[in-house]
Amino acid sequence: AFRKDLKKARYALELLKPFHGKALKKGIKELRALQDLAGRHHDAAVAQAMARERAAKATPESAASAVMWLAIGATVELDQQEEEAARVEFCGKIRQKRLKKRLKRALT
Repeated sequence: AFRKDLKKARYALELLKPFHGKALKKGIKELRALQDLAGRHHDAAVAQAMARERAAKATPESAASAVMWLAIGATVELDQQEEEAARVEFCGKIRQKRLKKRLKRALT
């Protein structure tokens, strides 16, 4: 939901871009970067859920080998790392007051 809200906000601002110059253009660029980070976080979370779901459905009889279990574990761990990295980067960027100031200045 938050990702979609960022997207809607960016699209709305892009409609105003011809009337508000460089400051708004930079703000839109920063919103796009936030959208990308939110997307990375979402993709990693979905991948983790899918890997866990597959692991939960697998049985020792259906598992081709221990390699599958190692792959699922490695995938979940990498996705957790990616999700955390995206979350930390996103939180750092969203806390920056620069974006808020730039958008406010461009729209006034």
